[in-house]
Amino acid sequence: MESIRHGIRYRLSVVLLLAALNSVALFALAIVLFSALAQSPPRQVLDAVLAMQGMVDTTQELALTGDLSDPAVRKELDWGRQAAGPLLLPVAAEVPTVVADLEAWQRAMASYTTGAAASDPPPAALVEILQTHRHLRGSAQLAIASPRPIWVEQVLPYLPWGVAWVLLVGAITMVAAGSLHGLLYRPLLALAESSRAVARGDLSAEIPEPTGAPEIAALAVAMRQARDNLVASLHEQEARSARETAILAHMNDGVLLIDRGGRVLQINPRAETLLWQVVPAGVEPKVGVLIQTLAPELDEARLRRREAGELELSREGSPGQPRVSLRASLRPVPPLQQGEAGAWLLMLRDISAERELDRLQAEFLSVVTHELKTPLTAIDGYARLLLRGKAGELQPRQLEFVETIAGQSAVLKSMVQNMLDTSRLESGRLPVELQRVELAALLAEVEATWQGGASARELSLVVEGEAPPGVEVQVDPFRMQQVLGNLVGNALKFTPRGGRIAVRARLEGEAPAASAVIEVEDSGRGIGPEKLDRIFDKFFQAERADTRLAGGSGLGLFICRQLVEAMGGRIGVRSRVGEGSCFFIHLPVAGSDEHERA
Repeated sequence: MESIRHGIRYRLSVVLLLAALNSVALFALAIVLFSALAQSPPRQVLDAVLAMQGMVDTTQELALTGDLSDPAVRKELDWGRQAAGPLLLPVAAEVPTVVADLEAWQRAMASYTTGAAASDPPPAALVEILQTHRHLRGSAQLAIASPRPIWVEQVLPYLPWGVAWVLLVGAITMVAAGSLHGLLYRPLLALAESSRAVARGDLSAEIPEPTGAPEIAALAVAMRQARDNLVASLHEQEARSARETAILAHMNDGVLLIDRGGRVLQINPRAETLLWQVVPAGVEPKVGVLIQTLAPELDEARLRRREAGELELSREGSPGQPRVSLRASLRPVPPLQQGEAGAWLLMLRDISAERELDRLQAEFLSVVTHELKTPLTAIDGYARLLLRGKAGELQPRQLEFVETIAGQSAVLKSMVQNMLDTSRLESGRLPVELQRVELAALLAEVEATWQGGASARELSLVVEGEAPPGVEVQVDPFRMQQVLGNLVGNALKFTPRGGRIAVRARLEGEAPAASAVIEVEDSGRGIGPEKLDRIFDKFFQAERADTRLAGGSGLGLFICRQLVEAMGGRIGVRSRVGEGSCFFIHLPVAGSDEHERA
C-alpha cells in the first residue's frame, strides 16, 4: 500500500490536481481583472454622472463669476450646490469615489459662499474650492470611463492573495514535475539502454534494478523474465536445430526443402552426394539453386499444381559403372510462416542397386525360361507320342501317368511362357503388331478355342448376344487372344462345376469417340474388395490354396494389363464375394478419336 502511495500514478494525480487548481485560480483572476478593467459603465451611471458634472460646472462658474453679494445669486448657488447631490443618489453605490469628492466640493462651496457674503472671497477658500472641483471632475471622468462594480471593489483586496496562491501552486507543480523527472526519466533511460543491447543480440546485458517508482521496478522484473525466457527458448531451439541437423546429416536418404517457385531452401549432405551423380555438368547442388536445373523432370507446372507423387531420375553412369537411378518422392508441406506460400519436401533414395538387381533378374528369367522351353518341349512331345501309341499300347495305369505328365508339362510350359513374356514386357522387347480385327471374330475364336475345356470341366461357356456387326478394333490378334485366353482360363480354374462363364461385347459411347467393351464374367466365389486394387500386380495371387490346386505363377493378369495398355486400352474388374467376377476390357474402335489420341 505504501508503494502505491508513492508510485507514479499517485504523484501524477497530485500534479494534475495542482495544475487543475492553478488553472481555476488563473481563470478566476482573469475574470476579475477583465471585469474590473474592460467592463463599460451602465447607462444610468453615465447619465447621472454627466448630469451631476453639468450642475457642478454651472454652479462653479456662477460662484467664480457672479456677484456673491446679490441675494439672488447666492440663492441660485445654494440651490445648485444642494441639487448636485441627489443626482447621484440612484447610482451612489456604483460610484462611491465620485460621491465622496462631491461631498467635499459641497463643503468647500458652502464655506466659500458663506465667507464671501459681504466681501471678496478669501484666497484660501478659493484655492480649496478649485482643488475639490478638480478632484470631483477627475473622479467623474474615471467613473464614466471605467467604472468598477461594487463586487469588484470587494474582491480587489483579495487579489494579492490570489496571485500568491497561483505562484505557490505553480512552484509546487514544478517541484512535483521535477520529482517525476527523476522518478521516470533516469530509470526508463537505463531500461531503454538495456533493451537496445538485448535487441542487438547481447542477451548477457544486465537489466538494472530501478530505485524509483514500483511500476518501473515491475517493468524491469518483466523485462528480466522476458530476457531469460528468450535465452531459454533460443537454447532449446539451437538444441532442436542441432538434433535435426544431425538427423538430416546422417540419413541414408537425401532430403531437400523447396519453396513454391522451385528454389532449394535446405539440402542435406546425402542429397548433395546423390544429386552429384545425376545433375548436368556445371550445375552444383546447393541452397538457392532452382530444382529444375538439378532435376528437369520436376517441371514448374507440377510445383504450381502442388501434385504429390513419385518419379525416377536416371542417368547413364561412367564407363564401367552401372546406370544411376534415384527415386524422388515429392510431398507438399504447409507454409513455413503465416502469409507465405506452401513449400515442398523432396526425398531422394538411391535405387541403382535395385534396378541392377531387376535387370539381372530379368536376364536370369529370360535365360532360364528360354533354356527350360527346350526340355519341356521334349517332355510334352514324347508324352503326346506315348498317348498316340507310338511306343506301343499303354496299360490303363500307364495311360493315366502319361496323361498326368502331358497335362503338367503343358501347365509348366504356360508358366514358363508367362515368365518369358513378363521379362520381355519389362525390357520392352515384346513385339505388339497392331492391325484391324473384327470384334465378332475375336469372340468367335474365343468360343471355339475354349468350349472343349469348359465342357471337360462341366462348365457352361456362352457368348451372350452378338457383337456389333462391322465393328473393328486396332489390336494385335495373337496378343489379344492371349489376353482373352488368360481371362477365360482363370474363369475355368476358379469356377466350380456346374458354373457359368459368359463372354460379351458391346459399344460404349457415341462416334467418333466410341469404344468397344469386352467382358468375361464367371459365377465363381469372387474376389474380396481389399484385393481388387492389387489383382493386376505381378506375382499377386488372390487365394494361395486355390492357386496350388489350379496351378499358376500370378503373372497372367499382370501380362493382360501390360498387353492391353500396350494396345491403347485399359482393363478392370468388378467382383462380389460369393457372386463371381467380371473382367472388362475397353478398346478404342478403329478410326475413333480415342484411337487416334492413343
